[in-house]
Amino acid sequence: MPVIQGLTAVGANQLPEADLGLVFGGDGTMLQQARLFAGRNLPLLGVNFGKLGFLAEFTLNELLMYWPRIAAGQVPLSKRMMIRLQVHRANGLRNETRTDGQLLAMNEVVLVSGSPHRMMDMELGTRPPYGDLWTTVFRGDGAIIATPTGSTAYSLAAGGPIVHPTLDALCVTPICTNSLGFRPVIISADHVVSLTIKHAQAPASLVLDGQVSMDLHTGDMVEVQRANVSLRLICHPYTSYWQRLSKKLHWVAHPQRNRSTVSGHT
Repeated sequence: MPVIQGLTAVGANQLPEADLGLVFGGDGTMLQQARLFAGRNLPLLGVNFGKLGFLAEFTLNELLMYWPRIAAGQVPLSKRMMIRLQVHRANGLRNETRTDGQLLAMNEVVLVSGSPHRMMDMELGTRPPYGDLWTTVFRGDGAIIATPTGSTAYSLAAGGPIVHPTLDALCVTPICTNSLGFRPVIISADHVVSLTIKHAQAPASLVLDGQVSMDLHTGDMVEVQRANVSLRLICHPYTSYWQRLSKKLHWVAHPQRNRSTVSGHT
């Protein structure tokens, strides 16, 4: 069975036909390869050589152990939604020139203030497939627009909810706003979400999956929506999503008793 290993120097469309792709690395490597392989309808299997291994579910020993089942297609697949973005510059230019996966994200799109990292004024907009654009202005350090896959990454650290990866949804999580009333929201993936910089004292950073970045200035707008491509991940046959949440992120874990304190020792 032809196998494509982790893509680095060449484009995904230049590679031969294959049944699956093997990605050796951590979750960051998985995100990079996801953007590059999006649209090829090629399932990816992650072998974890990093720290967390939330997306790269297999160890090297498990890859060898389960390879007969993997090669026979007897392992579960998980379809993951991806998002794409368009950047509209205040000077009228439209940044759509890159077609190598640089304007795609699997986890999230983050707009965050730049040095000296002062709060900026932003306009958040949501537009349903049939209906008018709704907007509101808020002030803060930035905002995160995450996929369900990315809901357990930066968005979760910023106080966002956990969203099951099979849902078609977008999670909008503010970063350090000056309003107690702005809480993370989950909306349908059919909506287009926009963020416009109304005022910033320095260039802000637009970051995709923590790996690709560009500067945005006052008046620039970014639109985020569900991409017309998706990714399929090969899942561990004996570990569920909820088990990984519990094991990797300590979800619903019980508080640990400090035995030395209970016994009176320090």
